Amino acid sequence: MQGCRIRCLPPRLDEGGLHLSLPGPAGLWRLCAEIRKMDVQLRAQLGMNRPLGILTGLFVLSRIFRWIYLITRDEKAVGMLGAYSWEPRGHAFLTMVIWDERDRRRGTGSRAVSLAVRELSARKLCRSFFVEVKKANPGAVRFWERNGFEVTGRNGEILTMSLQKKQDTGASGHFRQRPSLIGQK
Repeated sequence: MQGCRIRCLPPRLDEGGLHLSLPGPAGLWRLCAEIRKMDVQLRAQLGMNRPLGILTGLFVLSRIFRWIYLITRDEKAVGMLGAYSWEPRGHAFLTMVIWDERDRRRGTGSRAVSLAVRELSARKLCRSFFVEVKKANPGAVRFWERNGFEVTGRNGEILTMSLQKKQDTGASGHFRQRPSLIGQK
């Protein structure tokens, strides 16, 4: 990992009543339990097309994500923000899920993305951030657009959106392409 390991990530990021934390064993257990409860569409977005047992869920999470932050608001775990591709001091491909419909549309996701981007950029752990979104999911496209991401590529039904600081992209602004995880079984 070119001089930076997962240990260099801040274990906890805080802003008001919002906390992002690298989960310990109990947090990973909680992530897997929540993923098991998610509806089929959300599991499919994470590449998890059928319900998982807890141990299988832990294994899958460790294989898909380079890092995961558990999102907690007012002492309640409400979601996760993770990177399934990360080049330390380079770029990160992010994904975020707020588990319960009742916790959505309350600004938590936007605050979590903003906090993570701001802190990881300030610590020079990431220079650019990307997401992949299905074109058929206009709500997700609007969410990422509201948070400063713009479409920078298309691959079939998948849109690649980026949030890059102009001073950090260099002359070309290019990033290394990687295969999409969305829709893989």
